[in-house]
Amino acid sequence: MAAWGFEKALPKRKVIPMIRKQDQREVHGKRTEWKFHGQPVSEEKLERSRKRFENELMESVQSPVPCTFSTILDSKLK
Repeated sequence: MAAWGFEKALPKRKVIPMIRKQDQREVHGKRTEWKFHGQPVSEEKLERSRKRFENELMESVQSPVPCTFSTILDSKLK
């Protein structure tokens, strides 16, 4: 899978900034959807990563480059 650019789990150095950014946006009432290398990242996958790295989430880390995020609009919730 790695030869094709797929990873089973999100790497720690990339997922921790994603979770932190999502938490910051949640405080302001914004829901977030993520893409990693252009592929959607499910909320379930982020929650599993949150549990895996709960201790590291207290550290300060910058956003990883290959990740993008956008606000989930109400129309997407239907």
